[in-house]
Amino acid sequence: MVRILDINTEFSTEEACFEYLERLRWPGGVECPKCFGKKISRINSNGKTGKPRRLYQCLVCRNQFTARTGTIFQDSHLPLTTWFKAIALVGEAKNEANVNRLKRKLKIHRRTASYLLTRIRRAMASGGRLEIASERTGLHTFRR
Repeated sequence: MVRILDINTEFSTEEACFEYLERLRWPGGVECPKCFGKKISRINSNGKTGKPRRLYQCLVCRNQFTARTGTIFQDSHLPLTTWFKAIALVGEAKNEANVNRLKRKLKIHRRTASYLLTRIRRAMASGGRLEIASERTGLHTFRR
């Protein structure tokens, strides 16, 4: 079990979280989630907020993706640091995890806490898979 203290220490920056997620997802190097191609180019760009994005493009199918693509983190504007803390809190609390606890500990809105808890519980129910279950995505299954 990962403690919240360990999360705050090891994953204190967004960069550290992305590096961990990439190692977890692609232990043999970055791979396209669409065609599974290994010829990947990293695109250095800034997002709408001006922060650097960790964007990749497959040189085979031209698909652009990030480590978040196809995971429970996809389509979320929350930092991975918040996600990792939420996962640790839910793991620590087991049956006692609830929206109010996440809201209070992470200092986020109730609706955001509900969104996090729903996605985390769904991932836990699927055996710890971080991917979004979808037949049309054709994504690998990877575990945390």
